[in-house]
Amino acid sequence: MEQWDLTSKISPYLDRHMMFPLLEYLDGLIADGSVRYSTQDVAAARLALLRPTHMVDYAIDIYKTVHPESEIPAEMQEQKTSVYQRLEELEKGCKALHELCGNEEEKVRDTRSALQLFSFGSLCDVYSFGFSLFNSKLLVLFSDQIASIWQVEC
Repeated sequence: MEQWDLTSKISPYLDRHMMFPLLEYLDGLIADGSVRYSTQDVAAARLALLRPTHMVDYAIDIYKTVHPESEIPAEMQEQKTSVYQRLEELEKGCKALHELCGNEEEKVRDTRSALQLFSFGSLCDVYSFGFSLFNSKLLVLFSDQIASIWQVEC
């Protein structure tokens, strides 16, 4: 079956986020015995994909599976710290919008008044916050807050 596997051929053309389901599928084929790839090789490929992203917790989990005896590298710990610091900064920048969306009783009914509350800079902070969440494993944790943002009747 390995001779028909196109993963190495199509992977350069796929977005990084599209590769993860493909690698999960390969793990399933390995577990079934359909292919003779090494689980460690697939995990190493997954780790290589994760390194430049903000998905540091997931990268650390994969690193532990690839290198069970070694400690987590300092660079990964530093990246985790910087990602969480940036996330806190972005949360502070989005505080006004989060409060607006979270308060069901005082939702804004007039579009003009809602738009006057936010400057272009604060909307850019909201975009950066959402993009950062998308690139991190924290998206699942904040899914309720993100859903409430898009349900605002502005």
